[in-house]
Amino acid sequence: MTQEIYLIRHTTPLIEKGICYGDTDLKLEKTFEQELHEIQNILPNFAEIPIYSSPLFRCKHLAQHLQKNNDLISFKNELKEMNFGDWEMKKWSEIDEKLMNEWMENFIDKIVPNGESYQIVRNRVEHFWNELIEKNYQKVGIVTHFGVIQSILSILFEMPPAKAFRFELEYGAVIRIKKTGKEHYKIKFLR
Repeated sequence: MTQEIYLIRHTTPLIEKGICYGDTDLKLEKTFEQELHEIQNILPNFAEIPIYSSPLFRCKHLAQHLQKNNDLISFKNELKEMNFGDWEMKKWSEIDEKLMNEWMENFIDKIVPNGESYQIVRNRVEHFWNELIEKNYQKVGIVTHFGVIQSILSILFEMPPAKAFRFELEYGAVIRIKKTGKEHYKIKFLR
């Protein structure tokens, strides 16, 4: 049976450029309704389709607009963006340069002070992904964040995590994944 999985990145958050944020709960820009409309025009009707979502507002709000039946929405901490610990909500320019450089040299394994490494994020996402695939949904949506989507793509393409960041994903990006066999996936960037 063919499965369709829709990866949906949240819409534009209300935050000043140059700020480090991950699992901080942010409000959304006034463009939400327009972005929602564009996303809805791409997606199938989600009336009976389950959605998994990060519990952070920028994802939760979108999930609740895509799926009106709250019983079909599951909020999963595994789908939260990376926790940047002590760096959350600081300007990138205010973060200690030495610590920043050490992290950038090995952001895959280096844990942000009181936060996470990318590998920690990827591990929790992989656990979620494996459980999702076992459920064998005909169609399902996942409303989440940039880092989580990058993790899923690195798992599907069996690529080193750092290479997954080559994919550019705008706010409101939509990716359709068709699972047509045990380990066979077709991926299409829709928005």
